[in-house]
This record gives sequence, structure tokens and C-alpha cells, in this order.
Amino acid sequence: MAELATVLNLINYIFVLIFGIVVSFYFADIPWEDNKKLHIYTLMGFILLQVVCYMLLGEHTMYKSYPFLIHIPLILVIRFICHRNIYISSIAVLSAYLMCTPRKWFGTVAAYIFNDMPMISDITTIIVTIPLILVVIKYLSPYMIRLKNESKTIISLFFLLPLTYYILEYTFTAMVTPLQTGHRQAALWAQPILAALAAVSEVATVVVI
Repeated sequence: MAELATVLNLINYIFVLIFGIVVSFYFADIPWEDNKKLHIYTLMGFILLQVVCYMLLGEHTMYKSYPFLIHIPLILVIRFICHRNIYISSIAVLSAYLMCTPRKWFGTVAAYIFNDMPMISDITTIIVTIPLILVVIKYLSPYMIRLKNESKTIISLFFLLPLTYYILEYTFTAMVTPLQTGHRQAALWAQPILAALAAVSEVATVVVI
């Protein structure tokens, strides 16, 4: 049972990696239709990097190091290979990370209903990944793409929204890891704050742009 939970956890990690890369590209106006090779090579490269890091660093360290293993390299790919400016590159990646929050909501609800079983949470988040990608691409990416036409002041201000959420989310999950250490009350206390901030950021995406 423990081995199955580990496998599901790793599969979920790969699915959220795919989700983040694809959504980041769409937010930066780099759609699949016109950039198939870039999408494929990037996904393959990042998955291979995670495999190598998993073997060298171990599961726990890999999970905590995702800003350096995924997000910063992805920002650099969008900036220097796709030639988007640093603000758009960063906003695209940070906003894609923010969009991962609904996956967690589904997983949290499923875990609560089914006696807080980690496997149920992973299975649920895996299942909702593809439908959520399609929803985000269709309904949110057009607004994000329009951001590149805004002034640097608006772009800079908008950059602070996903950045603030990113810092808080990383602090509560990767660094504190309250669920893993048994401090469940801390995690439950953090969820409404993170959910509210995520909702505000999502609304601001439409309102500001």
C-alpha cells in the first residue's frame, strides 16, 4: 500500500508538472498549435530533469526544490528561447502555479470525504488535471495574453499578485509541510488564507486586464 501511495504521488507530481508547463506557455502566448516541438521538448526535458534529481536527491528534497528545478528554469526558457520579456515570463509561470490551486481543492475535498486518504487525494488531482488545463486555456489564457499590451506599471503591479501567493503557498506547503509533520491544525488554518488570495488573484486577472 505504501509503495502504491508513493507511485501515485510521483504520477501526480508529473501531472502537475505537465499542467504548469502547458499553462505557462499558453499564458505567455505560446500555444500548442504553433509550437508543438517546443512543448514536447520542454516537457521531455523537465521530466528527465525531475527523474535525475529524484535519483540523486531523493523524493523529499526534489519536492522542496521545485522553484529551482522547475519554475526558474521555465521562466528562463520563456524569456530567452521564446523571447518574452522577463515580466511576462515570470507572470506566466507564477500564474500557472496559482492555477494549480483548484487541483488541490478537489484533492482536499476528496480526502475529507474519504477519510483523508492520501491516495484518494492524488487520484482525484490526477483525474481533474486535463479538464482543468482545457478550462484554463479556453477561459483564462486570452486575458493573460492581453497583459503584454499593458503598460510596464500595470504589468509590474500585476506581477505582485501571483508572486505574493507563490511565496505564501511555498512557505506553508514546501517549507513548513504541516500535513507531513502532523501539524494538521496549521494546515487547516492556512487553507482559507491561501484560497482567498488565490481567488483574489484570479479575479484580478480578469479585472485588471
